[in-house]
Amino acid sequence: SGVIFASEPARLEVAELEETTRVSSASNSITVRLRTGAALSSATTITLTGLTGTQSADSANVVVQSLSCEPLSAGGWNCEDQLNFPAVNATGVWAQASGQLTVKLMRGVRSSEVIAFRFRVVNAASAQDGKLATI
Repeated sequence: SGVIFASEPARLEVAELEETTRVSSASNSITVRLRTGAALSSATTITLTGLTGTQSADSANVVVQSLSCEPLSAGGWNCEDQLNFPAVNATGVWAQASGQLTVKLMRGVRSSEVIAFRFRVVNAASAQDGKLATI
């Protein structure tokens, strides 16, 4: 569970992070899927913290891919690039020391709509324990 930083905290019904690799120094694609119990306005900022230890330097222009995700009947998700009517901005702000990504919504999101996006980091140079991320 976590908090979506908005005028009022929104209850998260789904909050999932998925990575493509745990290999040291590799480019790692992080997929984030969220579903809230409340509608969110286009002024909403989503902050993900706790992904510390990466080699990705601070950046005000991290590429963020908005995704359209549907749950699969057998479990898991089918996610594709959301080219039309994306939910999140195409860039976010990354802070290396805190392992924090901040992204803004581009449009309002309905209650129970899945918000999904992907971004890349470069993993730590050596193996590290798993991280507890907060949204």
